[in-house]
Amino acid sequence: MRYKAKAKLSRKLQVEEVEVRVEDTGVEVKEEKLYRAERKWDAPVIGTIYRTVLNYKGTLEAMKDELTKDPYKAPPKAPILYINKTR
Repeated sequence: MRYKAKAKLSRKLQVEEVEVRVEDTGVEVKEEKLYRAERKWDAPVIGTIYRTVLNYKGTLEAMKDELTKDPYKAPPKAPILYINKTR
């Protein structure tokens, strides 16, 4: 699955349209395939940042006891999204 997005690579003046590849967490910029760790990314100037929280089973397992206490009382049953609106 692929999604269109806008991103700003470090040392670039312009925001570029990119294609995000969900299957391997890669990004294509002008047909060049990149992976997350290969480039430094600047924070978005405008838009919304979506992140998942407790997305890794190991993290969820490590916090399992804490998640059964107040205020949560049970581990999450669906993905948890962290949404940060910028300007």
